[in-house]
Amino acid sequence: ASLLPLELPSGAATVSIQLLVGSDLCDSMCAALCNGIRHFHLVVDGDNIPAGNNSLVLLEGRLRAMQVGKALHNLKAHGLHYLHSGIFFTLVTPSSLVGCFEEMHKAIVGSGYNIDCWSMSVRGANKAKLTNGWKVMLQAKQSKHVSKLGLWGCGSKSLPEAITLVNKIEKVCVVTLDAAAGQAYDVGLAYAQSIQSHGVAVEFVNMYKPDHSFLKDETVKKVAWELGISPAMLAVKWAEAKNATAV
Repeated sequence: ASLLPLELPSGAATVSIQLLVGSDLCDSMCAALCNGIRHFHLVVDGDNIPAGNNSLVLLEGRLRAMQVGKALHNLKAHGLHYLHSGIFFTLVTPSSLVGCFEEMHKAIVGSGYNIDCWSMSVRGANKAKLTNGWKVMLQAKQSKHVSKLGLWGCGSKSLPEAITLVNKIEKVCVVTLDAAAGQAYDVGLAYAQSIQSHGVAVEFVNMYKPDHSFLKDETVKKVAWELGISPAMLAVKWAEAKNATAV
């Protein structure tokens, strides 16, 4: 849930789904769109990329871009492309894969969509990687390929340090706190409020344990069944009532 909602395109829903870029991307997007979700976090995993291997970064970027492009193209076959003007994408990459942005941008824009926000994961990134990555991201913003830049982290000590570091180059627009601990959404609330006071949008993701989904929560399913709607639509309505952004 977000303390300070992002400025989404007109008509966009306030609930987002986090998708790991992969082969089943199209099915996941179709299901989300049919349930009223319009904001997607496209997460590019770079755990298997050796540090400093630029050729592998380029190859990985092209592979991920092909997967995204194919998924977006297939939306037309499912009769969902008409929603493109209201779909909002946040691209999430590790510092090791900021070099794949150009390929991802081509795939997404070439399919008739836009990347509104680009976030970099701070996990495992030292000061040099963060600084170099943020400079690459700033170039994308200055070229108007994205309108917002963000950081994605777990709320540990590394995240505040990363924010301080990159703010010297370009101010962070969005900070995403990865709770991933099965805690309530007030995890890190005090810290989130402190950076929100500086005009930074704050999001929480993974508010449940890795093996537990909000949409599979028994209470959520029970209430949704009583109301005759899907769990995803219940999440949308909850976020609207709270004036928040749920991811």
